Amino acid sequence: MSIGADQINYVVAARYNAPAGLSGNPLYILLGSLFVKLPGNDFWDLGLLSALPTVGTCLVIFLTVKRFTTSRFAPYIASLAFASSFPVWAESVIAETYMITAFVMSLVIYFCFTKHYYWMAGMMALGVGLHPLGMWIAVPCLVYTWYVEGKDFRLVGRVVGIAVFGLVFRLRDVFTEPATTNLFFLQNPYQNLLQSAGGYFSNSVIPIGPTIQRLGEDFAAIGSSLWAVVFAGFTFTRRKEIVLLWAIFGLTVFFPFSSIYPQWVKYMFLPILPLSILVGLGVDKLSKEVTNK
Repeated sequence: MSIGADQINYVVAARYNAPAGLSGNPLYILLGSLFVKLPGNDFWDLGLLSALPTVGTCLVIFLTVKRFTTSRFAPYIASLAFASSFPVWAESVIAETYMITAFVMSLVIYFCFTKHYYWMAGMMALGVGLHPLGMWIAVPCLVYTWYVEGKDFRLVGRVVGIAVFGLVFRLRDVFTEPATTNLFFLQNPYQNLLQSAGGYFSNSVIPIGPTIQRLGEDFAAIGSSLWAVVFAGFTFTRRKEIVLLWAIFGLTVFFPFSSIYPQWVKYMFLPILPLSILVGLGVDKLSKEVTNK
């Protein structure tokens, strides 16, 4: 159980049900304020709020792969690929927003594929209240929906209209001071965004710099987590679902790679999500090829 990085902010904010600095993470703090009422240590209680969504994400991955495959083992291997990855293990036992964000975004993908677009919109709305990283999944899913539904702008407009209701979660943050100070945002994150940005960027480095500086660590983490690319590689086809998953994977890898601070390893939990689904589809395709021979 780690007590570094943002964890102290989240525990204090959940205890007092107040914004947690930076983007506030309102929905996470709201749920966290319920979990810290459990018996025991507050850090362990919020760690549970990471562990349970991880289990839920594995289940959604299982159901997603099962829907598109005939192999008995593919859904299990896909779930295992996600559960066994280094970033997922690291984020599943700490007070952080990442695993609950992964869970909600896995539902966005699932409902997108099953064409339950209004459920997808509801999950996008929840994602607005969790973490901005969800946009790297929500936006490609909107483009996918527009394309597969005959370029229906009205449908996409309705989905977006429902999704923006997630901004309601953030209204409190606009008018409330955070419970704890933050390295870059010492007061209300929205009121002081521009003032804080100056000091933030002056202490930053050029994009890709942190990745080069920590290359050894990056390769160790990626190598232990992305072994599944071997199986996912069998899915390079023009099938619409496959294109969407690879697009999400590419965007979620590019973002931390080009980030102005070294968050590569920490943010790798998100590309592991579409990659794990691709693993299941790749295993299914490989098993069919072996059987046909």
